[in-house]
Amino acid sequence: MILKKIRLDKYLADHTEWTRSQIKKKVASGLVKVQDAVIKDAGYKVSAEDVIEMEGQRICGQQYQYLLFHKPAGIVSATEDTREETVLDAVRRGGFAGEGEVPFLAKDLFPMGRLDKDTEGLLILTNDGELAHRLLSPKFHVEKTYLVQLDTAVSGEDVLHMKEGLDIGEKQLTKPAKMEILSERECLLTITEGKFHQVKRMFHKLGKEVVYLKRVAMAGIKLEDSLEKGQWRQLTEKEIEKLQKELLDCNQERKKEILHLLQNTVSRIQNGSYNIEKGSLFCVADEFKIDSLTNWSTEILECRKKSGIIYSSRDGYDAHYKLTVIYGYDKMNKKVYPIKNELECISYSGIEITCNDLPIVKYNEVEGKLQGTCYGNLFFKDEKGATHSEDFTKYFVLEP
Repeated sequence: MILKKIRLDKYLADHTEWTRSQIKKKVASGLVKVQDAVIKDAGYKVSAEDVIEMEGQRICGQQYQYLLFHKPAGIVSATEDTREETVLDAVRRGGFAGEGEVPFLAKDLFPMGRLDKDTEGLLILTNDGELAHRLLSPKFHVEKTYLVQLDTAVSGEDVLHMKEGLDIGEKQLTKPAKMEILSERECLLTITEGKFHQVKRMFHKLGKEVVYLKRVAMAGIKLEDSLEKGQWRQLTEKEIEKLQKELLDCNQERKKEILHLLQNTVSRIQNGSYNIEKGSLFCVADEFKIDSLTNWSTEILECRKKSGIIYSSRDGYDAHYKLTVIYGYDKMNKKVYPIKNELECISYSGIEITCNDLPIVKYNEVEGKLQGTCYGNLFFKDEKGATHSEDFTKYFVLEP
């Protein structure tokens, strides 16, 4: 494999907090080595496999960085703030407690989630935006555990309330939380959400006030006692793998949740207990298969109802059919998911006509229309009472 080579100053700018103009001065001053040789040409070409040092420190060329920081109280979980000290300020000021040399920090680091200014504990910093976004998404229910000290005693009844969910002024109750009592006024609380001041609001709902709060674990990563406040280290390879596995496990749980929601929603629509007229929302899969979610998304789709008239005529007899299609419509991706079809004969010309099959409805992505075929057999009696039948095939188009 041929490794891509780039300019030395660009490589250093991508992997350190220095600007290219600052780096050029350092290179010209002989402060940079490549493969143990001093390089004074900022345009010198390097690759990811080269050993590069600046001011005696080796530059880490990995694409992403993952840091575990023991946040003390009094600093804010932000990348920059004109009035307050941020977690990035604290990390760059020092406090490295890992093994080996202090690594140069990527300039695009950010905290994965946030802790209140007065809250201490585990905070992961990274520049892996995709992993952070997924782990922080409420869809995936990543566990976060807090050590909580309160102004009054906790009880078994509090444990039950946490498990059932609490009304803290949001649209929905909090998701079930696990509470472990450690002493009269101290407990561990594990939640899977990240609402504003959530832990404090949950205990306030129970008539208690939080006097001390510390996050001790997140996504399977634990804050060890040996890492003091204000110190940080890089995550180990095993811990990074654990984060990725946590995401995979949450992904599988989310699939099960969507499958259950799909089955429940479709069942309610089919038995008539789902109110379509109110435009309720529900989750569907990319391919509408109740028993399979190999290709799936969590888009929230609008449930709609559409009706149209199908006209059939043969040998002087004619009938009008009212076709009603209930479907989910994804406005963002412009996809339609048919759920239920109803065919009703609304008028006929002197004969009795029924149809024994419902139509097949599909979505034409090119034309953006519901298209289908209504087929089966027509059974009718003529004026003399004789029974006749004929094949029934009609094509139709409905615009969503």
